Amino acid sequence: LKHARIDNGSFGRGLFANGDGEVLASVPIDALACAPAAAGERLPVADEERIRSVYEEGWRRYFDGVRPPKNIVDFVLGAPFAKDVRLTVMLAWATAEVEAWREYGVRVVPKEFDCMYLANEEELKELQDPEVRVMAERSKAGYEATWKAAMEAFPDVAETLAGVDAAKIEWCRAWVHTRAISGKIGETECAFLAPIIDLANHRVESTATYGLSDDGSSFQLKWNPKAKEGATPQNAEVFISYGDGLNNTILMLHYGFIDDNNRNERLPMEFIIPGARKVAAPRVVEACEALKSAGDEEAALAGANLLAMAARGPPPG
Repeated sequence: LKHARIDNGSFGRGLFANGDGEVLASVPIDALACAPAAAGERLPVADEERIRSVYEEGWRRYFDGVRPPKNIVDFVLGAPFAKDVRLTVMLAWATAEVEAWREYGVRVVPKEFDCMYLANEEELKELQDPEVRVMAERSKAGYEATWKAAMEAFPDVAETLAGVDAAKIEWCRAWVHTRAISGKIGETECAFLAPIIDLANHRVESTATYGLSDDGSSFQLKWNPKAKEGATPQNAEVFISYGDGLNNTILMLHYGFIDDNNRNERLPMEFIIPGARKVAAPRVVEACEALKSAGDEEAALAGANLLAMAARGPPPG
């Protein structure tokens, strides 16, 4: 951590800016886990060499001479399976064999995750939305089938991970799925596991950016100087976006939480129009003008849209 601290806020544990600088946290690339985002594609030679050097040279330097076996590195770089599967293989090996990764998992990473696709049958029965239940069941079944296919296609990898039980594999998968973060090595889009940086919570209206440093040596989390909190805020929570288009159903399914200020949420028109017909138009017009004068164009537009719906809708009854 450079200009941030770990603390608890309204969204649980997270990162908070201390107002002293733009770079909030920085982790050496050579101490991270990374995998090319695309599955099974041929990489530019320089990019493949750089990713291999993370594991073959970087890990040996940062983790007391320990480095992953070649078959694990080969799988992460080139196996024709999703990046989450490939990173899960690396993480399962690392948490078994590398003290630093094991300690981070024990001391920092949750022991259990709230993602809906990890829910058991009893928990799924409690879901009120049958569509979400189906999505959770299909996601769970799809991953299990993909993992089985990957281990059958790469028996040497399965043998290397033979000492890691199914519960640990599932935990590693949830760690990867909820905490992997994107960035580029050269021209190659990658997924990274970046300890400490992965403590930043999600909001669609994010306050920070992330990616490789200009010299490519570290993965950095930076405060966004254009955030409404200002360029150098004191004690403001750091938020990143896990995906600008994610609605709360997808957030709950994959991450186990909702964003209470999610601009991607929508109400069906049949819920809105009956109420829109009953609005007092002069009061709404007055409110829209006040909002516009105050500079809140978005809220003013919402009010104008409400009036438009009221005008279009048929009369009650």
